Amino acid sequence: MFHQVQGHEFHAMQIPPGKHLLKVQISSGVDLSDQRAATIEGTFASGKETMLRINFDNRGQMNLSLQ
Repeated sequence: MFHQVQGHEFHAMQIPPGKHLLKVQISSGVDLSDQRAATIEGTFASGKETMLRINFDNRGQMNLSLQ
């Protein structure tokens, strides 16, 4: 339906220090059968802020990165 959708959204959450596997799952909201999921592993330090960035390429593939 859309050729390109752009936007930004921010949510903050506390994650205990240590190594964690994060799973991100999205759906269009309209068609729940159109769901995508990806995982990323990271080590989180106490008192340090880490940003999870979620991007989609031209084919709709979800890419995760920790910064």
